[in-house]
Order: sequence, then structure tokens, then C-alpha cells
Amino acid sequence: RRVVLVCDRARAIESGARCVMSTAQQPARGKRDLAVVGCGTLGAMALKIWAHEHPSAETLGVTRTDARHGDLRNAGITHLATEKDLAALVPFPNVIMCAPPNGNDDYVGAVQRAIDLWQGASGADAGGFVFTSSTGVYPVENDGTPMTESSKTRSSEDERAKKLLECERRVLSVGGNVVRLAGLYARERGAHKLWVAYKSSPSSPGGLINLVHYRDAARLAVRIVDFNSRGRIFLGVCDQPVTRENIVKIAQQKVPELYDPSVKVVFSGENQPQEQTRVFTNRETRELLDWQPLYPTYESGITVSVNAPLY
Repeated sequence: RRVVLVCDRARAIESGARCVMSTAQQPARGKRDLAVVGCGTLGAMALKIWAHEHPSAETLGVTRTDARHGDLRNAGITHLATEKDLAALVPFPNVIMCAPPNGNDDYVGAVQRAIDLWQGASGADAGGFVFTSSTGVYPVENDGTPMTESSKTRSSEDERAKKLLECERRVLSVGGNVVRLAGLYARERGAHKLWVAYKSSPSSPGGLINLVHYRDAARLAVRIVDFNSRGRIFLGVCDQPVTRENIVKIAQQKVPELYDPSVKVVFSGENQPQEQTRVFTNRETRELLDWQPLYPTYESGITVSVNAPLY
């Protein structure tokens, strides 16, 4: 199907436009049509995976501004809109909300607007909704028992966790799903890139970091939408957490052309016992969805670029 976006009643242009047609002018949605709100690295990857698996579906990438629309079109994502266009769109049967909270003072509102874009929020028969949250909602201190999808979350004193948990509450209340993702990484993206660039960090060297490759996170979000569950929490982590110190060392060993092995990164924080017991297991997620990560360890995924062919 071809989508035409209308900026005003006198002029129509193709779907690269900055504005959209009125709801009365828009075509009816197909049951596999998908909108991805937050079409950055993760969102663009999820959209491409969905388009490959459902080639007849209409897909829409939504960004905060149109600054990256040229790059997204060059990457093959041609149907685009900005967040200010959402109220004018006919709701989609499938929605992935994966815009990050940083830099957005109205993040809860942004998530609510993504919820409003989902047909299922109004009680209609629809596909799936997924909100990509974070393992940051879990407490730092625990007794060493691996945390799971149903483990307790942080107290409301942590502002970032409080914001994410409010978003989760809104999503779950309308039957949407939440996937809590560990630290995202790829060959050229992730904490390792910043640490090597700055050569220092105030954090401790021995703190365990739980990770998941961008590609696995995108695959998981798509799988949850396709699974069409309601009101569930999922967890996206790989098999082995890695210390900050080893995250840098492995990146330097595996990708020396990007991360100079001669660079010494200084972690000035003191190792804390609670940071060395913060581990996760997502067995429930894997069994329910029949899903496994392509990169079960950081070492197996660090050489894989976000731009590598998906198929």
C-alpha cells in the first residue's frame, strides 16, 4: 500500500512529509501495521525486522523531530512522522514505544501519547504494544539471587526509576507489555565507547553490568508484539554480566581498530559488594516466547555493528 501525507487541503506529498493527513483521509489499518515511536538505533532496527517478517504491512517510524529523517530514508525507512503528528494519526494495531527518557522533560506524556496511538488502548481488538523500559528499575542492592521479570523494583525515591515505573504502570493498565532491557551495546555503541573516549569514569571497575545487544533487543521487542500477549513484563538480558573493567578490555581486544588497546581507562570508584551481586535471569521470557539471544555474551556480540545486515 502507498501512503500519502497531506500538509494542507491544497497539496499532497509522499510519506516523507513533515505533516500528516487528517484521520478521515487516512487509509484503514491492516492488522499487521506497526508504528515505532522512538525510531533511533533500536527503533529503526525493530521496524526493519518487522517489515522483513511482515512485508505487506505498513510501517511508520516516529521521531521527536525531523532532524534524522534524511538518514532514516537513506536506510530504507520512508514512512516517517514526528511526535507532534501523533494526534492526527489513525491508531495502529501494533506499536513499539522505545524512545529513551533522557533529554525529555515530558517523558511520561510521550509514553502516554504512544499508548493513545495503539488501537488496543481503547479496548479495540488489536495486536500488541511494547514499551522498552530498563533494568534500572530494579534495586542496586540485593542478596545475590538473580533478579527476574517479577522481582521487586526500586523505591520511589529514585527519580529515573520512578518515571519509568509510572510509564510501565500506564502501559500495563491498558493491556500493553513492558520489556525491561539491560545495557544496550553494539560494536560502535554503548558504555565502552564513552569510557574509552573519556579514559576515565567515576564508577567502580568491578561493578557488574548486565547487557543485551541492540539486535537482540530489537528482535525481542518484535517477538513480544507478534506474541500478542496482554499486560506482561518481560526481561531482555544476555547470559553473563560483565564488570566495567572487562567491558573495556574485551572491546579493546575484539575491536582494536576502534578502541585502542593502549588506552588505559581509570575507574575511580570503589568496588561495592552490592554491585558485584546484581545479576539477572530471563528464563521466563525465553520460555514463554521461545526466544534466545543471538549473542548470549558480550564477547560474542561486541564485534557486530548496528549497521550489519539483519538477514
